[in-house]
Amino acid sequence: MIQLLASSLQKTERARGALGSGCVALLDAGGHDSINPKHWPCEDSLAVCEVPGGLLALVADSHWGGGASESAATGLGRAWERAQAPHLKGRLAKTLLLLEAGFSMAKSHSDRSETTVLIAHVTSERVDWVNVGDSFLWVIGPEGPELLNQRTMHFMGRVPLAVSSAISSGSRPLAGNERLLVASDGIEPQASGLDEDGVAAYLSGQDLAAELEALGARATDGAQGGGRDNLALVYVDPNQL
Repeated sequence: MIQLLASSLQKTERARGALGSGCVALLDAGGHDSINPKHWPCEDSLAVCEVPGGLLALVADSHWGGGASESAATGLGRAWERAQAPHLKGRLAKTLLLLEAGFSMAKSHSDRSETTVLIAHVTSERVDWVNVGDSFLWVIGPEGPELLNQRTMHFMGRVPLAVSSAISSGSRPLAGNERLLVASDGIEPQASGLDEDGVAAYLSGQDLAAELEALGARATDGAQGGGRDNLALVYVDPNQL
């Protein structure tokens, strides 16, 4: 399992993780010229855990402190185990609701944080996802990057998800030469200085760790318009799972 948590980073710091040969992750605090005010130097967190036949990848981007994102990342495995549904779509939605409930019960009265949560269930044949907020799920293939998820300005920790229209989900089959990038909004052009084609140009699928490291370095380079937000990235080659 990979867990890279907001509170582990200070400004200009980076953490990395890997799960087998098919998944690498990176968390970066970004630079000092942040687009949005930060209560913690880093407020993003991520997690990856193995499940039968594949993996779950989560990125969470908090506001007003990193407590909500950390709760989502640390609770992912347990919430997945507890979530029961006849179909994968329902299980992903229940996992998200259990993460919300866990955060609501555990947070202190002084914790005002809220967070995006994007969870991708990846196998060698398909990706299914559930999302709240404005993170990114891209398929990277020969035709270029394809954004899969719907992005909104809803957040876990603000309005109860079960009584809102905040949750979106979807599913897509995967071809043998396609890879996936799950990213917080620190990858947006105004934060990273990269458009989606610029992001995809770093991700050829030849060396996942080196490619993600190069992307992270470029996306947080202040001299090239980057580093203006925290950045959480999970890069997956489903054929190596």
